[in-house]
Amino acid sequence: MSNDDLKQIDDIYAFGKTDKTGTEKGFFFGQSGKSSKTVTGEKAGEVGTKEWADARKDLREKGDKPASDAHLHPLHYDS
Repeated sequence: MSNDDLKQIDDIYAFGKTDKTGTEKGFFFGQSGKSSKTVTGEKAGEVGTKEWADARKDLREKGDKPASDAHLHPLHYDS
């Protein structure tokens, strides 16, 4: 895992600490060590297939294939 990967994870976590909309974010780790851009789900609580396809395409354009992903599970707040 690179420093850039850790920065992406930190950015997602920082967003999650303050977000109250249930928005989920994530990105792919590549098999060759590259990472995709971070994508944001359009529906609360999920990164949809459209967003994951966009991240997969971004990683493929960087010459890599997905190995795993990192994504945020939004916090739930009491009303």
